[in-house]
Amino acid sequence: MNQMKKRDWVFVACCVAGALLFGVWSFQMGLAFHRSQQGPTDLSSSHRHSQDGSPAPTD
Repeated sequence: MNQMKKRDWVFVACCVAGALLFGVWSFQMGLAFHRSQQGPTDLSSSHRHSQDGSPAPTD
């Protein structure tokens, strides 16, 4: 009886660890995909534009 409980806990721990790893991996893939779709310069210039509506200053 005790051996089955230990095996169940190992199984649950493995499932939780796998879900966490998959979640982190998919989050990083999503970030990489978003960055590849929208360049960093476009992102920063759109943020500057949306702040006050004036054109972005040239650096």
